[in-house]
Amino acid sequence: MISLFDSAVTALARGLTFASQRHDVLAQNLANVETPGYRARDLVRDEPSDMAAGAAPPLPRVTYSADGIQGIGGNDVDLERQMGRIAENTLLQHTLVQLLSSQFASLKQVISGRV
Repeated sequence: MISLFDSAVTALARGLTFASQRHDVLAQNLANVETPGYRARDLVRDEPSDMAAGAAPPLPRVTYSADGIQGIGGNDVDLERQMGRIAENTLLQHTLVQLLSSQFASLKQVISGRV
């Protein structure tokens, strides 16, 4: 990112990328709700407490979410849980967009000399 933007903007942009990627994974689960043998997946971020200052954050990784009891054909996608995860992810994405918008509005005020 351009050095004009502070670390908050960079972190918010990374969060939006994560939310978008997670939405894709969750949408695949919904698309395969009746596919025999399909296992529900999710995208997670590891948050190591010992990460060095200035180090790049860890990449998200896909995991099996083990939604519940496997149905006919070994499919374990729980439609209600997946819809809940999508709603949660949508809320995260909306919040990040609002925060990023606020950051850019503040930057615009600084550039225009209103602050």
